[in-house]
Amino acid sequence: KWAMLLYNTYWDSFLDSIKLYEGALSLLSSSAKNAQICLLTDLTAHIQYRKIEKLGLNEHVSLIVTSEEAGREKPHPQIFFMGLYKLGMKPDEVCMIGDNFKKDIVGAANLGIKSIWLNSDNKRESYDKALVTEVKEFKEILELL
Repeated sequence: KWAMLLYNTYWDSFLDSIKLYEGALSLLSSSAKNAQICLLTDLTAHIQYRKIEKLGLNEHVSLIVTSEEAGREKPHPQIFFMGLYKLGMKPDEVCMIGDNFKKDIVGAANLGIKSIWLNSDNKRESYDKALVTEVKEFKEILELL
């Protein structure tokens, strides 16, 4: 009886308090002029599209692949393959930017995709420095691109 009410209350509250990482909009604004941006994201399309709208990302994002659409969550290769397919690109022609090491960075590295790991929490992980660049803030990503 209460499931949908609680579900909607949770997501409405979540969306009321969600905020972009500092510098994310600057990165997206500068990148959108020169590159296609494809979001790879877990959860349902419904929630992710609500997040995109709430954060004002509509004009900066070219494509999206949700785990719902792919039938698998990151780091499974299927979600990455769908992103590559939608972009019409190969693994060596894209760069993954992510904050979740195991889902975003490992998933991309397993396919030979170069990645930028946003490690704002100073976590310690071992990785191939030829494939992964570690940064602490979005403004560092702008300098790399």
